[in-house]
This record gives sequence, structure tokens and C-alpha cells, in this order.
Amino acid sequence: MTPQTAVLRIGNWRVDTVSGQMAREGETIRLDARALRLLLCLAARPGEVVSIDELLNQGWPGVTVSPDSVYQAMAALRRLLGDDPKQPAYIATVPRLGYQMIARVEEWKKSSTPIAPHEASAPSPVRHHKQAFAKIAAVVLCIILGTGLFLYHRSKVHRDENGRASASTAVATSPQKSMLSCPFST
Repeated sequence: MTPQTAVLRIGNWRVDTVSGQMAREGETIRLDARALRLLLCLAARPGEVVSIDELLNQGWPGVTVSPDSVYQAMAALRRLLGDDPKQPAYIATVPRLGYQMIARVEEWKKSSTPIAPHEASAPSPVRHHKQAFAKIAAVVLCIILGTGLFLYHRSKVHRDENGRASASTAVATSPQKSMLSCPFST
């Protein structure tokens, strides 16, 4: 692999370094510039530990940020790759030292099909179904909560003999306690 390689194979992913797109099995993802720089920094040295300082310099050139920025960016990159940090297939954490690309990295074979432009903008079917499910679940949850609040409020309102709403019967019929005070006489 050379630094000028425009298309790489990283594990099961086809990574177009010019467009910033990754594709596998009909799924296409566009990486932002920082995520792409971090991925390429690791891919340039597969099997080697890349320090957090090196990743900071690659991901945030000329900007002072804390190592937490690298941790968050790596977590996001792992999510995009579908990698599990506890059982990594792409990026391994080397505690207190940095990260290591453990997936196979090589130049993409020229006979492979390129990423089609329409694939890049279309959401993956799996992601689309997850988003639809999340929206439906949110609507159902709102309906359940709204119904529950309505029924709770309704049970607290009591109608008097004229049909007007009044406080609950427990409050309206509770006896009032009072105390009488008298002045002392001599």
C-alpha cells in the first residue's frame, strides 16, 4: 500500500480516500474529514501502535484538544465500522499507549466495482428500519404517557350534583379540625 492509494480495503470495507466513502455489502457510509484522517493514520501503519499524540496531530492539526477528543472520535469510528471495542476486528485499544489497526489493510483490487454515486446518498436498509422503528416507538410512548396522564388526572376530579368538577372526594369530605382558644380570666 502506498500513501497515494486512493482506494483501500480495510477488513471488509472498501474505503475511497478521495471521496471519504466506505462501502461493504451494499451499505455506504460517508466519513467526515477528521474520521477519515484518523482511519488513514491507523491504516498507514497496520499492526503498529499509533500514539494518542500522533492521532491528536492528525485529527486536530494546529488545535489544542484533550485526549478525550481522540477517545470520542475512536468510539464514533468504531461505530461506523461496526467494530466492538471489547472484541475488536478493526481497531484495538492499547491502554495508555494508543490504538492499533488490527484489520487487514491493502490496496483495493482494480477489478472491484467502484462505489456508485446513488449508493453514497441512499441510507442503508438496516439503518432506515432502525430509524423508522425508533420513530414509531417514540409515538407509541407518547400516546401511552398521554393516556396515562389523562386517566390519572381524570381520576382526581369529582363531579358534584350539579355536574361541576370539584376536588376529589377524599379532600372534599374530610372533616375539618379546628382549635378553640379562650383568654384566661382571673
